[in-house]
Amino acid sequence: MKLRDHPRMMQLHTSLWPPQWGSTLRSKSPPPEEGILKDDIETPEGHLSITMEFNGERFRGLLRLDDAAFRKEVYELLKGNIGMSIRYVGDLEIESK
Repeated sequence: MKLRDHPRMMQLHTSLWPPQWGSTLRSKSPPPEEGILKDDIETPEGHLSITMEFNGERFRGLLRLDDAAFRKEVYELLKGNIGMSIRYVGDLEIESK
């Protein structure tokens, strides 16, 4: 099943992938699945904080994943696909458990 379609990536019938992107530079948010996944993925309590780059600017997004095992699985998937497009990452297959 594609990452973006996984039931644990849904909240109120809406996919959490891609996350809402924000920038400290007050730039307009990029198109949802444009940009490249960067290597500074953090794991604050119950979340995955990820960074992407679009047109030379970095944007951050937050995935709120309550299930710790699933969060770890997504983290490993993201770490293994640094440098890939956000759209490509959303298309990656992940097991539906």
